[in-house]
Amino acid sequence: MKKNSAIQLLDEINGAYQDLKIPKYRQIDLKQWKEYLDKLQDIKQFLSDDKTLKNLINAISQIVSKLENLKKIRPINEATKLENKDRTLLMNTSERGVNKAIPCISAKNKAPFFWIDESTGGKCEINNGQWGAKNSMLLDILGYMLLMKEGVDIIPKIQTPIFNDIKKIKTRESELENGKDELLFTTSDVNPAIEIIKQRKYYVHFDDKDFRELTSKKMNSNSIFDLIHKTFLMDFKIIYPVRIIENKKSREQLYTMTVFSKLFELISIDKKVRDFDNAIRCREYYISFNTILGELFVHNLKTLNFDWIHRDFYQLPDSAQIFYKRFILNHNFSSLSIGLSKISNWLDLSDKNITNLVSTVESNILKPLKECKFIEEYSKKNGQNGLKFNIKINR
Repeated sequence: MKKNSAIQLLDEINGAYQDLKIPKYRQIDLKQWKEYLDKLQDIKQFLSDDKTLKNLINAISQIVSKLENLKKIRPINEATKLENKDRTLLMNTSERGVNKAIPCISAKNKAPFFWIDESTGGKCEINNGQWGAKNSMLLDILGYMLLMKEGVDIIPKIQTPIFNDIKKIKTRESELENGKDELLFTTSDVNPAIEIIKQRKYYVHFDDKDFRELTSKKMNSNSIFDLIHKTFLMDFKIIYPVRIIENKKSREQLYTMTVFSKLFELISIDKKVRDFDNAIRCREYYISFNTILGELFVHNLKTLNFDWIHRDFYQLPDSAQIFYKRFILNHNFSSLSIGLSKISNWLDLSDKNITNLVSTVESNILKPLKECKFIEEYSKKNGQNGLKFNIKINR
């Protein structure tokens, strides 16, 4: 190959790349992307200083990496867990109450954020922040660590509820509201606060390395801290699904919180600091669930009210993660019919152009779920109450 041929090939591939609609990575398959990348690598010897070539190789390399990660993702069910028990080492537990109770809240919404619970008609409210796939992911790994701690390095198989009925929850909510320990939020000396957290019945301790291992996310220490701290700052007064066990049978009951509550208490410690610029390279965290919402979260976990999530699941687009956890993960139906308005409300999609909204739902939610075999097929149909998606679920 001569330089002129290399330039011609670069122009062809770059033209094909530029013509693809966004998101580009979904427009052609992994095999084709790899072929493009191989051809570009072959012509580097002729165009080593070409900026277009360098940018194109970088962009396509990222697409190949993304598609390879998505290809690894598979839905986890009881059968696969039984076939290979070691797979549980690559999974987290996803608590159902959080997935059902907290909708997506995007940055465009100013605090406080209100909505009406569709089951009870009650008012729900969240202050101080946004809620999305990463917050939900954080709760997955916190729940997993808590259960592993409770079971002494294995997930417990026996239900051990905190609350026996709704009345006990109300009593505990009142106790926590009237006996807050402000030391955890005001002291400048972390050591006494850490000792207090260690005396809590339900707490976890981890560092940045543990976070990356449990999420398969390559996030730096500042990004991890930012996610945990912002989740900690949020205040919730919501209607929460609680698993109550009566006469050896469990059923879900809805608890209406009467006060604002955080999900957890937090202490972070700078573990490794770089000498020349004082940049923090690693932090460790102590998280206590000594709040009413935190204890409801733990209660559900201890009643085994959770589903399994493979850690590669977090490579999916954020909207696909939230949709799957809310509408598919927590039941065993083989199909689902859901309206566009319900999807847009839960995922906080605000585009008033219906064509654009449908395109967003398909490209960011349904197509990625289908590609990764979480759903088999989907179709859409107009009805009396607007557009609906009919989804066949991969079980």
